[in-house]
Amino acid sequence: MAEGSEGSSEPSQSRFDYWLEVVGSILLAAAVVATAYSAYESTRWNTVQANAFATAGSLRNQSVSASNTANTQLSYDATTYGQFVFEFRDEIQQDPEALSEARELANNLMRDEFLVYLDEWLGLNPLNNPDAPRTPFELDSFSNQAQVESERLVTEAEASFQEAKDANETGDSYILATVFFASVLFFTGISSKFVNPNLKSAILMLASIALVAGLVRVLTLPFH
Repeated sequence: MAEGSEGSSEPSQSRFDYWLEVVGSILLAAAVVATAYSAYESTRWNTVQANAFATAGSLRNQSVSASNTANTQLSYDATTYGQFVFEFRDEIQQDPEALSEARELANNLMRDEFLVYLDEWLGLNPLNNPDAPRTPFELDSFSNQAQVESERLVTEAEASFQEAKDANETGDSYILATVFFASVLFFTGISSKFVNPNLKSAILMLASIALVAGLVRVLTLPFH
């Protein structure tokens, strides 16, 4: 009877060892594939990060250029407006017909973009209307297209910079996932060094937990 019991336990033990080997092989295969995928995604997101940083830098340079243009234009507008007021304020106040001469000078000196606001300002009769803005620059509608463009470029640069930061964090998260998968490879590899099936199964359990943790991490990340 004793010999029969021992004989029946050996096949059972062999089957258990066999399934441990199967589980170990599955874990190894899954970890290798997952590691390769995570490394691939990390590389792709690093490329996204680099491109976004480059775009942000280019947009900031364009914004600075547009801002410099706006400052030059506003300075010119202020100078020509000052000349306009200096030469014709008293004449316009004393002789409304002088307005046509003033407009001719404005047409010759001032930028078309600013002339629109000058005409709007003059239409408010600022010399006699205390409620009118003191200058065209104080109109609610006043704007400078170069300055508007500069602000738009700044907004786009900030968005690209944030995109680069997000891509960097995503790439780092994929690298973290590869650490979990490397743990799977480590635990599965050392499990083959142990003869005790209980110890081997415990180590493979740790490998399984690491694999699940890595996969959960990967599945919560964006794909590229």
